[in-house]
Formats: sequence, structure tokens, C-alpha cells
Amino acid sequence: MPTPSIDVAQQLAQMRRDYGVGLRQELAELSTWAQTAASRCDSASEWQAVRDRVHKIAGGSSTFGFIEVGQSCRVCERELDAILGGRAPAVYDGIIERLAALPELLAGAEVGPDGEYEVVESLGGAAGDVEEPLIYVLEDEPETGAHLSQILESFDYRVRLFDDSRALRATCRTQRPDALILDLHFTGADDIGGLEVGESIQAGMDKPLPMFASEQSTDFETQLRAVRAGVVGFLAQPLDPIRVTALLESHMRAHRAAPLRVLMVDDDKAMLDYHRLVLESAGFTVKTLSEPDATLAVMEHFNPDVLVLDVRMPRCSGPELAQMVRYQPRWLQVPIMYLSAIEDANAQLEAMTKAGDDFLIKPITPNAFVASVQARARRARELSAALSRDSLTGLLKHADIKERMATALAQARRRDEPIAVVMLDIDFFKRVNDTYGHLVGDEVIRALANLLRRRLRVSDMLGRYGGEEFVVALPDCGEAKAVEIIDELRESFSQFQFSAGSESFTSSFSAGVKMPGADEDIQAVIAAADERLYAAKRAGRNCVVGHG
Repeated sequence: MPTPSIDVAQQLAQMRRDYGVGLRQELAELSTWAQTAASRCDSASEWQAVRDRVHKIAGGSSTFGFIEVGQSCRVCERELDAILGGRAPAVYDGIIERLAALPELLAGAEVGPDGEYEVVESLGGAAGDVEEPLIYVLEDEPETGAHLSQILESFDYRVRLFDDSRALRATCRTQRPDALILDLHFTGADDIGGLEVGESIQAGMDKPLPMFASEQSTDFETQLRAVRAGVVGFLAQPLDPIRVTALLESHMRAHRAAPLRVLMVDDDKAMLDYHRLVLESAGFTVKTLSEPDATLAVMEHFNPDVLVLDVRMPRCSGPELAQMVRYQPRWLQVPIMYLSAIEDANAQLEAMTKAGDDFLIKPITPNAFVASVQARARRARELSAALSRDSLTGLLKHADIKERMATALAQARRRDEPIAVVMLDIDFFKRVNDTYGHLVGDEVIRALANLLRRRLRVSDMLGRYGGEEFVVALPDCGEAKAVEIIDELRESFSQFQFSAGSESFTSSFSAGVKMPGADEDIQAVIAAADERLYAAKRAGRNCVVGHG
């Protein structure tokens, strides 16, 4: 478990102190009521209110480390559930006794940071743009190393080239790269081979480092050793720029992925603040609601990867809210996790059968909470990508990119911000297929997709609109700037060298850029951008047209 940052640990400790102050008052009120009024109370509704209070205290006090208080409240909750549910006689003496004694349980507990708070390390990804991936290359052939560096830098990777394994190991200890490329047949001055260097570096890492080997080996033992060393792919020789970047991109997309998004609904604000801090310290983007009314509206613009609900809330239970969410076809694939102090297995099962996917019991350690939410959210995102993304390029499919762009257009109008829509089409693509074959044509399509993905922002939207045609939306970007950005990409793409057997060739694309009019929907904007694309074709291709 990594050491939590001082700031986060201090915030958690302060939360515990604040919670302890409020808890002391809450327990005093319950104790006073138990000693003065409880023995005369025969109202089921009043006892139900008490039951709701001890349920809430049971989850919160245990989470913040007031274990004895939490345990006593759980006992009261179970006994009240049995009485109010008609499974036990209405005998409250034991409950009244426990309620009266609650302040004594807190008296011996220090209201301060008397325990360690686990905070898991960041999951990677960040809101907005992130620094380009840093790749270290170990290669003792200067020409090969220079060629590989040039390929990677052309796709905006940051590259450091090493011909000395000792210097590489020392640098890895001071600055961890995002990936490592090793010459499989490297032999340094200390007679250590490429795989041995990788194994040595991997042994000093707190988590596995993605490694690639720059030469393929058919030897079983070498491949097995490569797997155990953490090699995730081989760069076939001779180095092909398109295949190299496609392999790297397939393993490193998570570096540019937006943070996992979690929406939490719980009537206990202290619990919301605590779990939000835990998730945010691990790299999630989190929104919280203490009232369920706005849940669907918030989901519409926040688009969560996972929904975390308390089960017992005053106005609307978690399972009831989950079923309302499931009424909306758009949210059928979003995992719903219940987070509750309910220990009764039957109650958990009942909640799970009503639109739930998982049930987490309070208290839950930060590490376990983050791991559970992360697993659900990542799996949901992977499933969504499998259904919505084109298998050749990994970009959004036609219908999905239009839906995302429609949402982005509406958001831009609400914020009074510009958004540019771009249609791109590979020039003379039919000629490429007819001359070199469809497999080579696929490489050209994939190369343009990778270029767009590498060079555009995380916030930009990319889709394969059909065949060799692509669509791009650039939020918070004016038309002139969009034309400049796309023209730079056009220039870069026109310099790519594609291989087909013994032959090589270049390709190009044309593009049209359009800003939405006041009353235009996304379909009209795309159609207008498409008109400008064809104006670019008529102008001789390999150019970008904007401004009508």
C-alpha cells in the first residue's frame, strides 16, 4: 500500500474529528430520549425514526473508526428491524439500555487521527490534457535507435535514447517512463542482455512497467522470459512507423483516457464527503448528491461510468432510484453499486435483484472501495467501447459519434462556447485499395486514426464516419484555429511513408470545417462540414476548407 499524501491524510483526519463532534451530540440526544421518553413510546413510526438514525450512525461511525459505537448501533438496528417487521415481540428494554449507554462508548474514543488512512495511488488519466507519454529506448545500433526515435517523436511521444544499460537503470530510478523499448539482442559493456536489463528495471518498480522488445524472437524460452519480464509486445524488423505506433497506442491508450467518473447518492453528507475524497485522491472524477431528485439530470451531463447508491434514504430508497435509472435505455449498461451498512443477507439480495450490480458494506476500507469501484467502472467502459467503437481504428462508430457530438453541441450552447466540426476524407483511397490491396488500405485508415488520436486533445471527439471518412468535434475551438489544427495534421499525414511489399507510397486527406449556426442541429452541421470537404476535393484535394 503506497503512503498517502500528507494533504489527503490530514483531510481524512480532520473529517474524523468533525464527524466525532457531531456524533457526540447525536449520541447524547439518543441517550436522553432513551432515558426520558423511550419507555413510554409505543409508536411504531417513532421507533422507525430511531431505527433510521441508528442505521445511519452504524455506517458512519464505523467508517470513521468509532467501532464500538457502530457495533452497538448495528445491534439496535437488527433488533428494531425484527420488531418493526413483526418477527419479534415489541420488547424494547435491551434497545433502550444500549441507546442510553451510547455516549459512554464514545467517551473512551479519541476524537482525532488515531489510525492510518489508506489512500490508493492514482489510477492514471487526468481531467483535461495530460503530458505526452515518455518512452525510454535501449538500443546499441545508432542508426536503428535514431530511426525509432524519429518514428516515435513524429507521433508526439517524448523519447530518450540510451546505449548504456547502467545509465538507463539509473534514470529509471529517478524518473519512471510510461514505457520502455529494449533491443532484445542488446549486449552492454557489463555483458547484460536486453531482457536482463528489463528484468532488473522491473524489479525496482512499485508497479509493472510496460515494456516492448524491438526484435521478435521465435525461441520459446526467450518468449517465456519476455512475458515474465513484462514485455507486452514485439516491434517487428524492419521498423514500420504505422505498425510501431499502432502497437504502442493499443497498449497506452489508458495514458490519455479521461478519469473514471463516479456519481454517488447518499443522504449522509459526511459519508459523501469521505468517499468522494477517497475516490478523488485515487484519480476519479466524482459528483455527489444528498437528494435523489436530480440524479437523472446530473447523469445526462456527467455521463458516469458507475453509480454508487445508499440503500436506505428518507425520500427514495437506493433500489427505487436504481429502477428509475433503468427506465432510461441509455443507462442500462451503467453499473449500479449499493454502499450501505445493511448486513442482513436477505436485504442485500433483495436490493441486488432491483437493478443492482454489486453490494458494498460500510465500513469499507479506502483500498477495497477504490478497487471495487475501479473494477466495475473500467469493465463498463471496456464494454461500452467494444459496442460503440470501430474494430479497425478504435474510434467511435457513426451513430455513437453523432450522439456524443449532439451532446457536446448542446453543452457548448449552454456555456456560450465555440465548437468546430470537421469532416475528413482520405484522398484517392479507392486507388490505394485497388493498387495495394485492402490490407494496406486498412493500414492507411489506421494510421490516420492513430495520428488524430495522438495529436488531438482528450476532450476532442473522434469518430469513423464510414469507410475512409472521419468526423471530429473540437470543443472550445473557433473555426480559424480548427482549420490551423487540421491543416497541421494534414501536413503530418502527407509525410507518412506506407509500405506495400517492395513499394512505398504516401497518402493525404481533405477536410471541411464548420461552426454551428444558431439553429442548426448536429446533422445540419455535419452536412455543412461535408459540403466544405467536397469543396476541398474540388480545389485539388490535400487541403482544408473553412469559412464557406
